[in-house]
Amino acid sequence: MPKLSPAASILLILLLWLLLTPRVAIAIPVQDVLIVHSYHQGFRWTDSVMAGMLGVLQREVPSVEIHVEYVDAKRLPPESFRVGVAEILKRKASKYRPNVILVSDDAAFDLMLPLRDKLFPDVPLVFCGVNNFKDERIAGHMAVTGVVEDFDIKGTIEVILALHRQTTHLAVISDSTETGAANRQRFLNVAHFFADRLKFLELFDLSTEELLEKLAKLPPDAIILNLSFFRDRLGKSYSTRDGNHLIATRARRPIYSCWDFFLVGDVLGGY
Repeated sequence: MPKLSPAASILLILLLWLLLTPRVAIAIPVQDVLIVHSYHQGFRWTDSVMAGMLGVLQREVPSVEIHVEYVDAKRLPPESFRVGVAEILKRKASKYRPNVILVSDDAAFDLMLPLRDKLFPDVPLVFCGVNNFKDERIAGHMAVTGVVEDFDIKGTIEVILALHRQTTHLAVISDSTETGAANRQRFLNVAHFFADRLKFLELFDLSTEELLEKLAKLPPDAIILNLSFFRDRLGKSYSTRDGNHLIATRARRPIYSCWDFFLVGDVLGGY
């Protein structure tokens, strides 16, 4: 089984609490669980979270019925998946009612929060992997809990500066996905800490050709911070490994990131 991230591990503790506390277990015997993932099967992050969920459910509630939906938000734009997934869940809602809904990452969370209220009212919803969470996001929604995702862009840039003391340029890549936009904002929030040390080259929401052209023109001392490159501006999608390799082949510069599942192929490291 893949090693779980801290967020996924905490989610399992919350899930055990939800399933096993007497007031929940007695009132609502767990029979059906609906799991909705933001991304696709085969994506390392999602597979790790799924393995953790299944490990707990199958051990603690072996008779449970598990229903899984993959939103595929890394490879599809929002207008392509929202209507389709909503229609599938609407049809399922006429056949069964889950006792709990588990969601991973922002796309599934944002999709399921209003859908849960409409299709499965009062069913508890547990989330993980949600970025930039504020209480306002669940205002007016009952029975919602979970674990937010946190990562350290500032710490990663500090690592880059410690290892590459002569660099004066940092190229920051982020795509047009929902997560990519959130990551970009996180970067902009900390960029001012390094204004006296670095010139930032913002490579945001580009087509593949545009990105490759800009990468080929990077200064010789530039370092790359890859925050997200799963779908380009024109809708072409890439796996983690393929995106990293595309960047590395054209730029031939060290690449860093902020997540362990990015450390495949051509990425040097990160905090």
